[in-house]
Amino acid sequence: MQFLFADHTLDVGRRELRRASERIAVEPQVFDLLLYLVQNRDRVVSKDDLIASVWAAASCRIRR
Repeated sequence: MQFLFADHTLDVGRRELRRASERIAVEPQVFDLLLYLVQNRDRVVSKDDLIASVWAAASCRIRR
């Protein structure tokens, strides 16, 4: 799945962010944050939502 905004592409399958054809390096948690915000673009996302969804998932990855 890909999300397109302005001249950027967020490619979920490849976990890549691109501006036009240039790949932009982002840390895994930054990618997760962008993905969460794009997936929830039609609503206001609270700090608690972000912590529960992005930071909690990141801490699970770190523990493994």
